[in-house]
Amino acid sequence: RGYASKGQRQLLKMRALLTLLTLRAAAPIAVREERVVGIIGAGVAGAATAHFLKESRPDLRVIVFERDAVIGGRARTVDLGGRRVDLGATAISTLNQYLLNFTHGMKRANDGGPSVLGIYDGAGFRFQSSEGTLPLAAHLTERYGPEWLKIIPVVRQMASRLNRIYDLQRRGVAFETPVALLEALDLYNLTQVSAYEFFKFLPRAFVEEFIDGASRDNYNQDGSLNALAGLVSLAGAGLAGDVFELQEGTAQIPQRLLQGAEVRLNTRVDAVR
Repeated sequence: RGYASKGQRQLLKMRALLTLLTLRAAAPIAVREERVVGIIGAGVAGAATAHFLKESRPDLRVIVFERDAVIGGRARTVDLGGRRVDLGATAISTLNQYLLNFTHGMKRANDGGPSVLGIYDGAGFRFQSSEGTLPLAAHLTERYGPEWLKIIPVVRQMASRLNRIYDLQRRGVAFETPVALLEALDLYNLTQVSAYEFFKFLPRAFVEEFIDGASRDNYNQDGSLNALAGLVSLAGAGLAGDVFELQEGTAQIPQRLLQGAEVRLNTRVDAVR
């Protein structure tokens, strides 16, 4: 049995260190850095964000924090007395290209024909009509006179400008602020005036019944909301494009979009750091 001198031990340590450095340089150790994205809210907006993130970056770990016990936000479907009822978002516009893609393959509730539109004032229906184009136009003219027709080209112009967003997004154009986005779509001015002020050229009864009804249905607010929201509501009432409902309810949409994401229910976010 032999013993190495102090100098020999130091030389052996140096050789061992050099060997390790050489091996590391020849075959570097791969360290995987996990990237995590947090999304607050499991409504349609949060679910769609998760969907597009996972589609473009499958390597990301996506966590969605939802304060409620169920996902969906305003897209919520419940059973009341054996009948499916959507609490919140109900009608889907064919102008929304993303929702059309999200609902592909889902059965529409009104595949058998147009649904019925009604205006209820708390005591009874002031207006009822099929949402089919011709019957709806005829019933609106019967109640409000032909002056209501002035709104159709205005709604369709708004819808045409709003639809520019799809081309911009396909080209990778992004905006730092909502104002910049709305200005690019030539819609910003509509957000700076109330619907009541903007729709002065229309019959008063049409504004207070039909437009207010559409706005309350979409946003739970009347014509004091901005004109852009009022015009979007009218498009959703069938004055531009078509609208449809899903047979199994709108809750299907966020459920489909959140597949592959990690969802944490009953989790309230108080701060982001």
